Order: sequence, then C-alpha cells, then structure tokens
Amino acid sequence: MKRVFLVPIILLMIFSVLSCASKPETVQKDAQKESQEEDISIAFKKVYNMYRSDIILDDAQTYTVVKGDFLAAITRKYYGNGNGYFFPLIMLASGEKILDPELLEPGMKLTIPDLDKNLGNPTTRKKIKSFLRDISDVYEQKTRAITDEEKETPRGKIRYNEDNRTRERLIELSNSL
Repeated sequence: MKRVFLVPIILLMIFSVLSCASKPETVQKDAQKESQEEDISIAFKKVYNMYRSDIILDDAQTYTVVKGDFLAAITRKYYGNGNGYFFPLIMLASGEKILDPELLEPGMKLTIPDLDKNLGNPTTRKKIKSFLRDISDVYEQKTRAITDEEKETPRGKIRYNEDNRTRERLIELSNSL
C-alpha cells in the first residue's frame, strides 16, 4: 500500500524538479532580452539628445499618429517617396515621444521638420549626416540583439532583415549628404 502512494509522490517530485530546472533559463533569457531592449532605448535616447538642438524647426508641421501608421510611410507622405529613410529626423524633432520607430502609438503627435530647410543649411546638413550615421549604429546594435534562435522564426527573420536593411540605407543616406 505504501508503494502505491510512494510512486506518485516520487513522480511528482521528479516532475517538479525538472520543471523548475527549465524555468531559470527562460527567466534568464527574458531578463537578457529586456536588458538588451533597455540598452537599445538608451542608445536611441543618447543619439537624439546629442543632435536634438541642431535641427531647424521653423515651419515644422504636426502629424497625429493613427492606428496602422508606420514611420517610414509618414515620412514618405511629407518628404516624398525617395525619402522614407529620413524618418529619424521626425523622431529627432518629436522629442522623446518616439525612441524606436517600431513603437508608434495612435494619438502621438509628431513634429515634421522642413526637410529642404534643414538640408539647405550647410551646418544642419552636416549634423544630419552625422546623426544618420549614429542612428545606423543603433540599428546595428538592434540586429545584434536578435538571437540566432529568433532569426529562425519568420517574425525574427523579417525583423533582422528589416533592421539590417534600415541600417544600410541610413549609412547610404548619410554618405550621400
């Protein structure tokens, strides 16, 4: 009779030990991911703070984000189809409302600086060139934060490719200024 009770208790203990043993790894991965995301937010903030006072906001427009918006599309709407990768300029002008272009929320009010006015000023143009280069470095950090395991998932693969492509386009755009 004791064996009948003892076997389920032993099985329950083994199951408990095994399930607890796998949780710390998951918790550790989650904590590491959260730390990387925080580091990326800090990197974005640091770059924005370095350049925020360097752009011209005269004649800037305001745009309110609606559900389904994404920053590159808003940028193309205001700056033209070939200029979608100037989205960091809108992020810069909008203060700390957007630290990451993937984190747009309906109702956010964005400041859209006059692109021609900013690029027409030699000093501001030079600052934008450096700013875009520095933002591309943050995108490099974002791509490194995507684990090999995540890259195997469809969403992770897309995110990795998009972030890498964005980084490359920002470098090209910076070099063209």
